[in-house]
Amino acid sequence: MFLPDAPVTRAQATVMLNDLLEVSDVAVQSWSSAGEQSHWAAQAAVNLTTAGVLRGEHTHPQSFDSALTRAEVAELLDSSLDLLENRNSRWFS
Repeated sequence: MFLPDAPVTRAQATVMLNDLLEVSDVAVQSWSSAGEQSHWAAQAAVNLTTAGVLRGEHTHPQSFDSALTRAEVAELLDSSLDLLENRNSRWFS
């Protein structure tokens, strides 16, 4: 169902950002609970955490279904731009 006016959850933003940045998959064993590892956004969260894009409470699966705030969007964009800048500097070194 398409809901353009619905708030975006942390899980949705995590998966979209992971797909956009094309971050490589890493092992999901960083979370101890099998329920947390099976969350549909778990792989994307682990990838972005390892890449340094996600920090703090974004990395906890219990917060995945919370709505994303504007401040969190700004933080994610800043971290994403840092990642892209680091990638570009390695390409041209």
